[in-house]
Amino acid sequence: MWRDIRALRAQPTGLAAADPDRASWFRAALRQAEDLAVAADATDYATSPLSLFYAVEQAGQAIVQARKPDVSETAKSHGLSIRMSSGGLLTSMMCPPRLRESATPGRSGGFQDVCTTIGSPGLAACTELGRVS
Repeated sequence: MWRDIRALRAQPTGLAAADPDRASWFRAALRQAEDLAVAADATDYATSPLSLFYAVEQAGQAIVQARKPDVSETAKSHGLSIRMSSGGLLTSMMCPPRLRESATPGRSGGFQDVCTTIGSPGLAACTELGRVS
């Protein structure tokens, strides 16, 4: 898999193919995604999820650079949060930022940028991780 991704770094695709700035961002994001995935493979169960999360986030940034028409306003965060149980334990929920039960999430973050770019509706409410596909 990484060999194919390295080939994309050598020859960017989509909008990154014709724009040197996008190509630079695209290459850097794919390189960081690979580095973080390799690091996750070399660490234990307690730290590998963090590296994997950011590997996926960087892959998302590459998608945005290759496919999103307007990248003049880039995300300032990854765009997701988690909920803690009352006992301080992580629950299996993933939420758009600043989402209250009755609120509609706004556009903010890398996750939302990737969803918009690939035509996915994204998350409209807090979602159990097991239900995300």
